[in-house]
Amino acid sequence: MIDFQPFGRDCKSTRPDLTVAVDSFRLWHDPGKKFGICFADGLDDDVFDFPEAALVTSFDYFKIMLRPGSEWSECQASCVYFKELSSDIFGVLVTWLQSGLLRMPQDPVETITASLCTISTADYLQMVNLDKYIETVKSFLAKTLRANRRALDKSHLSFMRDKDVLFRTKARSIAVVAAKAAVKRFLTCHLNQAETRPLREIRGRTGRKRSGTTSD
Repeated sequence: MIDFQPFGRDCKSTRPDLTVAVDSFRLWHDPGKKFGICFADGLDDDVFDFPEAALVTSFDYFKIMLRPGSEWSECQASCVYFKELSSDIFGVLVTWLQSGLLRMPQDPVETITASLCTISTADYLQMVNLDKYIETVKSFLAKTLRANRRALDKSHLSFMRDKDVLFRTKARSIAVVAAKAAVKRFLTCHLNQAETRPLREIRGRTGRKRSGTTSD
């Protein structure tokens, strides 16, 4: 068993959700029965042990796998190996579940990547409060993109296209935030700097006769 900290020290965090129950924190620190997870970024013998009760309560994926009488081989081995899931991404979800704290990398590009990957992972593992997590990430992502619009690159858009069903349904709000940020910078700047005038004023000027002209 080894401990892990998502993204180490190079991270930035949102303000903790004070509505998160103390029971949730205790659940993830339960000294009871454990279940091991091997991640794609670890060695073959690197096993992260988590409280089984916390996994079952937080993810329907584990609830089905670890139900009484389950015949899953992973259940018998008390360990599952995820070929495409990194410990950092799962760590973001675990930290948020137990504290309401969203920990992301400092680099804006990596922040966007982590945001999209955690949503995809949460959906794959059928996290029970996925909607609330998506709303949390949406607010965080919107703030990041307002400050660093250029951080959104083609790889992020390609990722969302590959997960088209997810980002057209459950995570549509995330796609909307990304779409707004993908607007060309010169157009955005032009729209922000343009003076706005009442429509009646514009109509009044266009309908007014020019001086020195005669009517037919």
